[in-house]
Amino acid sequence: MGGASDHALPALIRRTFISRIMRPQLTYNTAKNKWEIPLEWSYWDWMIDPENYPDPFFSVFEEEYDYEYINERGILFKYKNHILGKETELVSKTGKTFVRKSAPKAYQYILFAKGATRLINNPALYRSARYGSLNGSFVINYVNSVHLSELIPSGTVSKEEKLYKSLANKKYLISTEFGALMARTFNATSGIEPKQYGLKTEKREDKLSKCPACRAIYQNLTKEYLRPQDPGYEDLAEKMTDQADYKQSRDENG
Repeated sequence: MGGASDHALPALIRRTFISRIMRPQLTYNTAKNKWEIPLEWSYWDWMIDPENYPDPFFSVFEEEYDYEYINERGILFKYKNHILGKETELVSKTGKTFVRKSAPKAYQYILFAKGATRLINNPALYRSARYGSLNGSFVINYVNSVHLSELIPSGTVSKEEKLYKSLANKKYLISTEFGALMARTFNATSGIEPKQYGLKTEKREDKLSKCPACRAIYQNLTKEYLRPQDPGYEDLAEKMTDQADYKQSRDENG
């Protein structure tokens, strides 16, 4: 099985490390009854540096089902490479080896955190039916609907100015597939009081699928499977149905 070899520090050391790093966090202003963002979150030059991502070892997810695959595959693997960037060695048709680099997008998490804080501070921005149920997808949809200059003043930009200007014309400021991961990171690292003000999160689990030919049910990430004649198959089939029903209900009712 794959391991998180790049993040092989013992769990206690990782947790101590992330808690002791002096990273900018929200503070609560009791006079205004609002959460205040740290100054750094409004500076583009600070945001684009992946060294400033608040969870460098992705320790928020160390107890979750896919952490052991963080360097191999799955949504957490994609998220790590999305935030920190990635270099991939490829071979052309002519046999020449080259390296393809994907730029880090750690700034997307800070945009997310700023959007989440604004929504938490200003319930009037959304319908009362959403009170207490703000989740990562809602935050991303909100951030993707506002002007970049509302979140990051252009006067703070001296590095990667071309990237900043290009974002202003993009359909999405934040990738829509990482809402659940960003919400967990926000609740754990931003300084928010998660029980009262945190974003809504749900248990993450491997998705189940069924082979149409042999009817085996398999886990999309681990590729482990059960065949109809195997013990536990009926229970797994019921779980797959529950997953599908929940997804349909969530899509229809929010």
